[in-house]
Amino acid sequence: MHKTAVPLAGSGRTDSGVHAAGQVANFHSPIDSIPVANYVSALNNLLPRDIRIHAAKEFADGFHARFDAVSRTYRYVICCGATPFAYEAPYVWAIRRYPSLAVLNSMSACLQGELDFTTFTAAGDLSRSKSRYIEHAVFYPDGNKLVFEIRANALLWNMVPPMVGSRLHSGGQGP
Repeated sequence: MHKTAVPLAGSGRTDSGVHAAGQVANFHSPIDSIPVANYVSALNNLLPRDIRIHAAKEFADGFHARFDAVSRTYRYVICCGATPFAYEAPYVWAIRRYPSLAVLNSMSACLQGELDFTTFTAAGDLSRSKSRYIEHAVFYPDGNKLVFEIRANALLWNMVPPMVGSRLHSGGQGP
């Protein structure tokens, strides 16, 4: 659209195979003649169909989507006791039965606060610190699905899947 490379800063990254919703990114446009409201349709016309822009907004100079983000929310979806639809199969973990919400949430309560999450990250994570502040970590029902939602100041690479798996296998009546 600008006929030149424009650096883009994203608010974070997702693990391989993860679907991102509500991702925030920012860039500085060298063109002042394009109204901010026009970026949504203009960019959507150029992007692949599986990437969509939902809103555009002007921010003060110096804003950075990653470093100014206050928190990130990750939702891990588990299909319980049913076969997932074909279109959702790549995005859910299917297990045979519905586990105990009370047990899972009891085990997840200990995740809240400032903690070292070295145990729950992949060996290749290059983060200097493995400490993260978790605002909440909770399982909740959504039809025949169970959702694990975690909100944190930041997340480590591949942190959430082993966190969910350890809860399901150690008392939440796993697969």
